[in-house]
Amino acid sequence: LTLPVTLGELKTKAPSKESEESATKPATPHSVKIAALGISAAPLDKTLRTRYGIGKSAHGVVVTEVSPDGPAAAEDIQTGDVISEAAQQEVKSAKQLAELADAAKKDKRPLLLLLNRGDEMQFVAVGFGKGND
Repeated sequence: LTLPVTLGELKTKAPSKESEESATKPATPHSVKIAALGISAAPLDKTLRTRYGIGKSAHGVVVTEVSPDGPAAAEDIQTGDVISEAAQQEVKSAKQLAELADAAKKDKRPLLLLLNRGDEMQFVAVGFGKGND
């Protein structure tokens, strides 16, 4: 099986007023906090697809919150990104993503994520560093 892959560099943006305000808003219903990544994620539903402009072909879980000092923010993961795969496994739930992130952090190895942002797929490796426990 051969898959074409396009590698690119994510452009970093200054934190927006919206992202600063989202830290004070209540979490999206059904969101799961994934402490290892510094995000909250929720299953894709019609409401979240509309809110974040996510196409029908996207699958996985949607990032609903990003902690500004977490590992995900360091890799420019943003609210509205859809995480389709983690550690080369299809992501079917936020709980599954949390388990994969916890295992990678425990083993002090990066977690490879496949993100869908604006109907463009991109790989992001989230590192946890040797000092993170």
